[in-house]
Amino acid sequence: MPSAFAIAGIAPVQFTLSDAIIPEYLRVAVFDGSIDYVDPLAAPDRSFVCSPTVDAACTTSVQDNSLLVSLPGDALPRSGSVVVSIGAEYLAEPELHSERFVNTVSWVLPLDIR
Repeated sequence: MPSAFAIAGIAPVQFTLSDAIIPEYLRVAVFDGSIDYVDPLAAPDRSFVCSPTVDAACTTSVQDNSLLVSLPGDALPRSGSVVVSIGAEYLAEPELHSERFVNTVSWVLPLDIR
């Protein structure tokens, strides 16, 4: 599973996971407001299921041994506080278990966009 990731850009609509493995399922949820007032378990203000298909609103691609995730340009506000929740599911290696199961990874990040 990937370790920490980098966020780039003034209004970051792209981020990279530190491993080029494409997850079985990748979802990005955006909550308006600061981390002190947002409940990440509540329904998000915007949500995107990401995939490598070109016509998806949120796309994934492999670049330089990393997984690049691109959100739509209007996914985040131009300024203000948001909380971004990223959830990914990776298939476990078949050798680890007689049946395949998934490993789930989640990140919750507060962003102050200026």
